[in-house]
Amino acid sequence: MCIRDRCMVEPEEDVEMISRLFLMEIDDLAELLCTKSMYDSKNKVNIQMNLSVDKAMENRDTAAKTIYSRLFDWLVRRVNQSLHVEFDKKRHGARPLIIGILDIFGFEFFEVNSFEQLCINYANEKLQQYFNAHIFKLEQAEYAKEKIKWDHISFSDNQETIDLMERPGPSVFSLLEEECIMPKGTDANFLNKLRKGVAGHPSFNPVDKVKSSLFGIRHFAGEVHYETANFVERNRDVVNPDFMEFFSKSKLKILSTIFAKGAKSSREEAGGKMAPQSKSDASKESSQIISIKGSTLAMQFKSQLGDLMKTLSGSNPSFIRCVKPNTVKEPSVIDSHEVLKQLRYAGLLEAIRIRCSGYSVRRTHADFIEKYKKLAPLAKRTGNTLDDCKAMLEEIANKETFAKYEILAKRLIQIGQTKVFMKEEIKTILDQNISVILGQYVVHIQKRWKGFLQRLHFLMMKDSARRIRDLFFRWRLRVYSKLLAKKIRLARKRIF
Repeated sequence: MCIRDRCMVEPEEDVEMISRLFLMEIDDLAELLCTKSMYDSKNKVNIQMNLSVDKAMENRDTAAKTIYSRLFDWLVRRVNQSLHVEFDKKRHGARPLIIGILDIFGFEFFEVNSFEQLCINYANEKLQQYFNAHIFKLEQAEYAKEKIKWDHISFSDNQETIDLMERPGPSVFSLLEEECIMPKGTDANFLNKLRKGVAGHPSFNPVDKVKSSLFGIRHFAGEVHYETANFVERNRDVVNPDFMEFFSKSKLKILSTIFAKGAKSSREEAGGKMAPQSKSDASKESSQIISIKGSTLAMQFKSQLGDLMKTLSGSNPSFIRCVKPNTVKEPSVIDSHEVLKQLRYAGLLEAIRIRCSGYSVRRTHADFIEKYKKLAPLAKRTGNTLDDCKAMLEEIANKETFAKYEILAKRLIQIGQTKVFMKEEIKTILDQNISVILGQYVVHIQKRWKGFLQRLHFLMMKDSARRIRDLFFRWRLRVYSKLLAKKIRLARKRIF
């Protein structure tokens, strides 16, 4: 709320609650949010200036972000201190042995994508490149371990997109840094420089050069349009020194600790430096600080991401990919479109393509023998699974059914030290032939079973017919006996 060029905080209940949580006076907190200090070098005094509503809201957001950032850094340091174990170089070598858990950024694509989404998607590009390279290296290591011959595997490399964002020459981050150095740098100037500097790049889309304030980047997961509004301001992210002094005097111990003199945030530890809050009145000072120290968010993020990639490069990672079946959080509901989108954004489709471009099907020797032994019934069994697999492969490849596929010449199947490696297409053909053979066995079993049932039925019918015949003969005999007895009785009566 603004009354006669003076901002006031409403509702007062919110300020009262915050001041109570921070153990501060409510008037001091309201003054911090609605004013700023300017140093008059001529008179050598500090002058309090009222802020406009927009500037006050910006001041409020900066205060919240500063508290969150420093509290988060403090928490990370405390966790690391609690988990710290003394490192013994004699036992573990030059580097400590650690187990780390990295919660990878999720690829973000919203209706409005800003500076934060650009940084997050930049991290995703770097991590995706590492993921693809790691999967590729695993494939190479597996083939080398099994001592099989293999052709070079090509995979989609997103290096062009990464270069567009971080290369030393004209790139998104370098042009953004250049605009932040300028005393009167604006988002519009940054966008114009970007459209001129990287024009024609295959991963860049200038969108509408006349009406739009957007630019597009073709990421591995799809094209994203970024809104350049507040890009320069968010990248500078200079911190009001009044916050440091004010929060350091808080009676809340944790708040005064993280803002105490000499306490540093992760950003300052990465080379940043405190700068005045006012971008317009102190732009020259902030520009000098940015140019000398490289303290912008983009540079800090890029530096920390580089350190992370170095750590990952020297580690042995395992990847866990979580896929949500739906967005409504209901059981037994699968949204195929949402699942496919997550698989694409997580880079799993590309990982599957890398696997399929090599030998995607791998079976142990014992499994291969058990599954496909019917295709090579004449192959000798020596008890050595490696030799048995080679004998089976030789017989299968020389069969008339499979000769046209040139299994050995094209290396569609290779026998490794512990596994059998197969291309997907030949595996499908082998499975089809196994299905035919198994189908013949099924028909034979059915024939035998049906014959058994029919024989059993015939014997039952035969036994029943015999019993019926015997019963019929007995009945006829009884009837004949009765007639004969009757005739005898009549004959006796006539005689006597």
